[in-house]
Amino acid sequence: MQHLYVDWAEYHRLIERLALSIHRSGWQFDSVIALARGGLRVGDLLSRIFDKPLGVLTTSSYRHTGNVVQQGELKIGSTISAAEDVTRGRVLLADDLVDTGVTLEKLLPVMRSRHPEITELRTAVLWKKAVSVYTPDYCVCNLDDSPWIHQPFELYEGCDIEALEHGSPTQAAYAAPLILLAQNRQEDRDKVSIQEDRLRSTQTKADTEYITRELA
Repeated sequence: MQHLYVDWAEYHRLIERLALSIHRSGWQFDSVIALARGGLRVGDLLSRIFDKPLGVLTTSSYRHTGNVVQQGELKIGSTISAAEDVTRGRVLLADDLVDTGVTLEKLLPVMRSRHPEITELRTAVLWKKAVSVYTPDYCVCNLDDSPWIHQPFELYEGCDIEALEHGSPTQAAYAAPLILLAQNRQEDRDKVSIQEDRLRSTQTKADTEYITRELA
């Protein structure tokens, strides 16, 4: 499986691009509903940028079995948490990504059934994977493949309080980019070394052929 690593700077740039895409479409909406947990930060920032009320709906379909993460039955929270009514008029549903697309495909009919006062419901995400059966209304990155996307907040997946006592997650957060940079630099050095070896080999062959001709 391929992997896509995203740091905080890139993550926020993608949300800004998503906001611009929504704005440039000319669509006016009344509220934002973020799908927790992945869409929490996306929905929060869009709510702040557009100055719209925010609601949070929890959905879950991924299950952890040991070190394996699999998509299972979709669970949808019974209520939307919000300080005011966010289930009427035009509503923007925000999530981080569409993987298989099953979550949004199943969720939208449920939302319309539960909240008939919603007149229009549109979806906004940062990434759409190639395997998705659902196409969101707004998306920043339409991927040609379906990598596992490592988002910056996932540093704390599987973290416990003992790890925090030893500073492990924070240290890993600072170390990971440096390790990745070192790996990339080593790969670059290896490529240069291979190219230089090829050039030396070519030159050596040419020199040998020249000497052979001269001695003949």
